[in-house]
Amino acid sequence: MLTGVFVGRLWRSVKYEYVYLHEWERVMDARKGLKKYFNFYNNKRPHQSLEGQTPNSVHKMITKIGENWLLTFEKKWSGFFARFTSSNL
Repeated sequence: MLTGVFVGRLWRSVKYEYVYLHEWERVMDARKGLKKYFNFYNNKRPHQSLEGQTPNSVHKMITKIGENWLLTFEKKWSGFFARFTSSNL
């Protein structure tokens, strides 16, 4: 259900910040415009729910945290898991 809330907020933003402000003659023009809007939405538009950050900046930060955690985990536990590989059984 929570995903539906985020999708609803996204589409509300798209409609009020872009769609209702433009008229297109062709579908291709609408697609190009929406592509530009989503680039802006993800890379330049600050989001209140993300404390003023953009979705892509938060995604990069979380990805980096995950990569660092994985490297730490692998270093800490690699010897332990090496004992259980098929070549050692």
